[in-house]
Amino acid sequence: MRIAFVSDIHGNLIALNAVIADIALRHVDQVVNLGDTLSGPLLPLETAQRLYGLPWLHVAGNHERQVLRLPLARQNASDAYTSGQLADADRSWLAGHADPCDPRLHSGQMWPERLGTDVALCHGSPRSDIEYLLERLWAKQRGWRHPPRSTSGWTAGLRRTSRCWPAGIRMCHGPCKPTAAC
Repeated sequence: MRIAFVSDIHGNLIALNAVIADIALRHVDQVVNLGDTLSGPLLPLETAQRLYGLPWLHVAGNHERQVLRLPLARQNASDAYTSGQLADADRSWLAGHADPCDPRLHSGQMWPERLGTDVALCHGSPRSDIEYLLERLWAKQRGWRHPPRSTSGWTAGLRRTSRCWPAGIRMCHGPCKPTAAC
């Protein structure tokens, strides 16, 4: 089985369309969106509308949680913009994304009929939906205690690429242990 993982779309409809076209060329069996789908100053509503009809699996990210749960006055500018664009039906679709803190997601038990039981997923890490798994791994490989500030752009660029993976791997978008936010 060929699985494509997409993450951090952030309302970027132009990039999403390019990724969808690329995935179509790769004969992918299943696509999983690992979250942070709409929040951003671009086209959140149009991005949601583009995704509605696709048979993708969706995991919520920290921005879905913030858009759906935080009062508008406590949202950052991107989340507030996104909140203002969405109707109730859009919010319902977003609320239907898998909870990143659901332990079934981390153990390969969330969608066994579509992914098998050997694919574990998360947004962030199994510890937190706001921790970057790859950033810590990259820093550890270099013997750093903490990654330098400059790695965040590198990590963000890496996370925003589409990749096809064989079944039997564990994939996280960054580092989800339940936190106060979950």
